[in-house]
Amino acid sequence: MRRAILFLLTAVLGSALAATPAQGAFGLNGLEVEFLTEAGDLERQAGNHPFEMGTAFNLNTIEERGGGQYIDGAIRDLDIEQALGFAGNPSAVPRCTTLEFLDRSGGVNNCADSSAIGFTSGQIASYGNIASFDPVPVYLLEPAPGTAGKIAFWVQDVPIAVDLGLTQAPPYRVFAKLQNIPGVVEVVSAQLTAWGNPADPDHDTERGRCRETFALDSCPANIAEKPLITLPRRCSGPLQTLFRAIPWWTGDPLA
Repeated sequence: MRRAILFLLTAVLGSALAATPAQGAFGLNGLEVEFLTEAGDLERQAGNHPFEMGTAFNLNTIEERGGGQYIDGAIRDLDIEQALGFAGNPSAVPRCTTLEFLDRSGGVNNCADSSAIGFTSGQIASYGNIASFDPVPVYLLEPAPGTAGKIAFWVQDVPIAVDLGLTQAPPYRVFAKLQNIPGVVEVVSAQLTAWGNPADPDHDTERGRCRETFALDSCPANIAEKPLITLPRRCSGPLQTLFRAIPWWTGDPLA
């Protein structure tokens, strides 16, 4: 039987509110969505292109008597609906092909640095141990049929893809959807940073292969700068971001 749990994050433009952590039972906590300026301050101006956008979540964990820590249900699907009026530009950078992304014959994938839009990091669980994985680059890929965009990244030799698009019913929010996350990657927490303008030279030391190898000090995009993210142009009240999570194994279904 399938169990889906909804988490609603309400935040003022540019700020993030975290949900209170829960103990046991499948679920998310520590939800964050924030928009930052180049100085690291919260971006509060409606309609602006932030320097970066951060999204984060944690899964509830259970601590065993022997000291091991486990997640209470590995996440299978995750849907995130952005605040009303949030906009993304899927043509901000060139798209990497799926074949280029999956080809790691040289130790890193073959996506061009210009197709990188940010990076992600987090923690995964394995046999009662929780380990962090270093930040890895996130690339814009050619979208699947029926979607507006796709981003993808590698976590310990496992490819993870996220479909992007608009909800089919009004008010047509931008969504990010992860489906059938491989069971070998038991996510404990994740943080994803997307750049408001991916081609900005300020990201040269963090872009693409500079996140995958220590051999390079700078990875310029060498493309025209175009904004990827635009904040809602009007905000008469708190903005809401919706997180929906479904685990691989479940108990009784929840409405």
